[in-house]
Amino acid sequence: MITPAVLISACGTLILSTSNRLSRAVDRLRRSSERILTLSGVSPQTEDTRLELEMLDGQIPVVMRRVRLIHRSLAAFYGAVGLFVLSSLVIGGSGLLQLEGDLLPILLSLAGTIMLSYGAILLLIESQLSLNVSLEEMEFIRDLSHRRVLGEG
Repeated sequence: MITPAVLISACGTLILSTSNRLSRAVDRLRRSSERILTLSGVSPQTEDTRLELEMLDGQIPVVMRRVRLIHRSLAAFYGAVGLFVLSSLVIGGSGLLQLEGDLLPILLSLAGTIMLSYGAILLLIESQLSLNVSLEEMEFIRDLSHRRVLGEG
């Protein structure tokens, strides 16, 4: 019963941090949408405004994909918690009823471990997407500052 309990605790930590990631990704999506609406209303459109709109427009689908990946990983972590809890209950019930057979708790724990691994893989993919969006944004800011410095100089 101890091993599933430890994994339940690990899943709880992952659920907490993944929920925070989801909140940050949703906030980023909202900020990007608001910025697009703001820039779309700017008249006349400058080259900088047009380039920023293009960048933000390209980021929206990526951030939406990130949100979906994070949501799926959360579902996997919750599923893993459920399987680990069920495994603990089966182990405890078998002990109380003095039943023989270890196959069911082993299968439940393996299924929980697979779900935990699946959620972790989804977060790895999401992390790469997040990094790509951040690098793209930093490149845009660097290019923008260089254009302004060279344009003013």
